[in-house]
Amino acid sequence: MKRIGAATQSLGVCWFAAAVLAGCVPDLDHLNNVDEPPFVADSSGLAGGGGSGSVSGSAGSAGSGGDSGGAGGAVSSAGSSGGSPEGGKGGATGGAGGSPTAGSSGTADEGGAPSCVPNGAEKCDGADNDCNDVIDDGCPQGINTVFESELATIGDSPGGSAFSEDCGEGEILTGVQVAMGPFLTQVQGICRKLGVALTTNAMGYDVALGAEAMLAPYPATTKDATTAMKCGANEAVVGVGVAQQNLQSDTGTFVIIPEVWLSCAKLSLVPSGDDDYYLDWQDAYDLDSVFGTMSDNSSWYEYSEVPTGQVATRLLGASGAWLDRLGFGVSNTLVTLVR
Repeated sequence: MKRIGAATQSLGVCWFAAAVLAGCVPDLDHLNNVDEPPFVADSSGLAGGGGSGSVSGSAGSAGSGGDSGGAGGAVSSAGSSGGSPEGGKGGATGGAGGSPTAGSSGTADEGGAPSCVPNGAEKCDGADNDCNDVIDDGCPQGINTVFESELATIGDSPGGSAFSEDCGEGEILTGVQVAMGPFLTQVQGICRKLGVALTTNAMGYDVALGAEAMLAPYPATTKDATTAMKCGANEAVVGVGVAQQNLQSDTGTFVIIPEVWLSCAKLSLVPSGDDDYYLDWQDAYDLDSVFGTMSDNSSWYEYSEVPTGQVATRLLGASGAWLDRLGFGVSNTLVTLVR
């Protein structure tokens, strides 16, 4: 059918109503030769009287190149009702404009940019970058511990009963609580669970430690005041040092510990060359010592350090009426990945 001229406007209401009521459409061929400029429906018109369609391949809309011919426009992507529901450029289906990102591959985010690219590189950013429906695949998901060995205890006193206290599954030593009077009379481990969290650094994920959990104290009771020696956020205990002195009494000479300190280090996830990660610690430093009232310059010192790449997960030693020896058990770590 040819375009309907502007002269049809004055008749539109009358014959359109009659046609609807009668269930038929009158023959308008005699109106097609009016020498007037063609009428083109705008985006708010009820019916398209011509034009090239209200949508012609705009990004995220109906696309260009509909299947059924004719001159009617498609319903626009902006929600207007102008145009015939069939045919023309910008038909309701198909066409180059059908992609929500104006022809780019992948899916779109709210801003119109691709949020993922099929077979692209996955980033550790909390999103599915490669369109495989797995968020951050190949990125760190958790950290497990596997017990390795006990280090030698430090302290020269031969007395006391041996003790050994493990942190919970996946937990590491991040501090100790000590009771100190004239000398060290009690120790109690402080553990926190290893985990990972999304960060803003280039790695995407880094170590995040959970809430504190206290181990049993050794010996079980003390009359002395306690002091908590804790490493900082996302840090672990990597060493312990003690000062020792001889104590003379009516019953003999005893070795006591009038000073104790801890070494701490920052934990971090390090990528390896085979698309894997491992846990490491670096930048070790000493916490301030806790002193007993009997501390003097006659002391001698001992120190025990956790091997590089391992973490302390066990507090061990020997105690009787006071603390005689102190040390660690260490574990290897395994970083699990999202798969």
